[in-house]
Amino acid sequence: MADGYGNTTLHYAISYQNFEMVKQLLSLGVDVCAGNKDHVTPLQLAIANKIPIDCLGPRIYVLRQHDRFRNCLDSYDCAIKARDDKVLDYMQDFRISDDDNRKLVKMLLNAGADVNSKDRYECSPIHCAVFTGDLELVKILIEAGADLDSQNDVGATALHAAVLCRDEPMVELLLNSGANVSFPLNCQNETVLYWASMLNWGNSFEVIIRKLLEAGGDVSQSFEFKDPDNSEDLEPDSNISGFERTPFDFILMYGDINLINLCMEKYNAYLDGPGGNMDVSDALKFAAYNEDPRVMNLVLDSGITNCNFGFSALHHASAWFRPQLVRMLIRDGAEVDIMVEDEVEVYKQYTPLAYCIEAKDEQQWESEIERPNAAEDRRKTIKLLLDCGANLNQKINEKTALEIAITSNDQLIEDAERLIIEHAVLVEARTNKKVLDEYNLKLIDENPRLKMYYEKCQSELTAMKKSMIKGTFITYFSVLTKPLQAVAPYVKNKESVKNFKANYRVAYPAYAWRLKEKFEAAVARQQKIQLALPILSSMKEFADRDSFDNILSYLSEEDLDMLINCGKTSD
Repeated sequence: MADGYGNTTLHYAISYQNFEMVKQLLSLGVDVCAGNKDHVTPLQLAIANKIPIDCLGPRIYVLRQHDRFRNCLDSYDCAIKARDDKVLDYMQDFRISDDDNRKLVKMLLNAGADVNSKDRYECSPIHCAVFTGDLELVKILIEAGADLDSQNDVGATALHAAVLCRDEPMVELLLNSGANVSFPLNCQNETVLYWASMLNWGNSFEVIIRKLLEAGGDVSQSFEFKDPDNSEDLEPDSNISGFERTPFDFILMYGDINLINLCMEKYNAYLDGPGGNMDVSDALKFAAYNEDPRVMNLVLDSGITNCNFGFSALHHASAWFRPQLVRMLIRDGAEVDIMVEDEVEVYKQYTPLAYCIEAKDEQQWESEIERPNAAEDRRKTIKLLLDCGANLNQKINEKTALEIAITSNDQLIEDAERLIIEHAVLVEARTNKKVLDEYNLKLIDENPRLKMYYEKCQSELTAMKKSMIKGTFITYFSVLTKPLQAVAPYVKNKESVKNFKANYRVAYPAYAWRLKEKFEAAVARQQKIQLALPILSSMKEFADRDSFDNILSYLSEEDLDMLINCGKTSD
């Protein structure tokens, strides 16, 4: 007996968790392998109904937003479609325990249920079981003969599901039980190692990646991404999607330096990709995303300094919004206004600043994955490039950086406009020299919103020059423009700090964040000086204690850190 959808009485007894009815039906010899119209058997239903609603946690939002993860999401959807969500919602306060559910599964198996039955999405009970996170349940299915390499509609195996769930014990169980680590998706090379590397945000999958490597995963096996809306490959300037990608590409992006070195030293990973083809594996681009500067240094030291499409390390670090890496590259000699020299017209002659302002969509969302501070990092990156002398009057495809900022549809572009204007007006106030040429000034004059902000910035800086922090002899303008060493002594006085904090936000809203940033840096420096003072005074070669403060004021941040660390070591 079945309803219009093919659900039998046994299906209903399982959904409503009526153990006694299940026993009676089995004793009467009902068909334990009967599937409904989706070919979901009672065994698969019993297992699928134990999959938690939020088994993937907040990561599900990312999977649903970005096409790169469509196979991951499709595989998950294949499994949960077997779940009876309507009944589960009704029965949410009466869910059976994991132990009782295992007993139910054993009952069905003992009655002849097919452990390898497949529904219309090619999902078998083992696929659903992995998403429950119940190791004992999975062991029961394995002992009953579950095919660990059975592929669902997408081509994913149970091991793919375990990786997607970031379930380390489950991955280990499946590997120890003989799961094939090299099984790719249908007609694609998205192996379990590829998934683990692609999802390794913040190096969160390192343990799983190491297990898969030990089990024989190929870190250099490539996957060719196709545009789902077009049979042709994506354009070559696509930063993540398009051309071939390997697990090692993503390990370079998200992985720890030790994991990267392990892949290179033990598992035949190469920075220049298969056959040295930089179209296939662009190490420089991926290393620029990694926040650990040692990864970029590893790539640069190998001799890779430019991509095939003419982008430099500084271009990529800027586009990924990595201010620390940008600072390191400029410090080591990178030209702040270096241009893309290539035949790809879209970004020809682009500087790092222009590339950062008009970052491609995939760069923006990539930077938002597990990076809640991505927008702030972008602001810092633009400010850093400007502070390091980026030429605002340089034309990029007949447009200046300000013009690119104005015409872009980027939701963060308002920041770029403000940063450029704030910087230009500040430099002009400090040097009494024009920063923006007539072309840029005309752009501002023709845009009422920008003109108003430009004049507001001028007005604020004029007022700052005349206004001292109460109880001191330093002006707000000096806080903004003087070297850190000159500002730090003024933060010793708690009353001065209090007076500063009480006034700057209201008086100077446009430059408030810069004032705050500079003042906090001065406070941090003064705290370092206080830590370094007793260390310096303990050195016998210095006899005049009154001169210690003066000596410390000349030390760089690196020198102060080194002195403090030396003191800790000697302790």
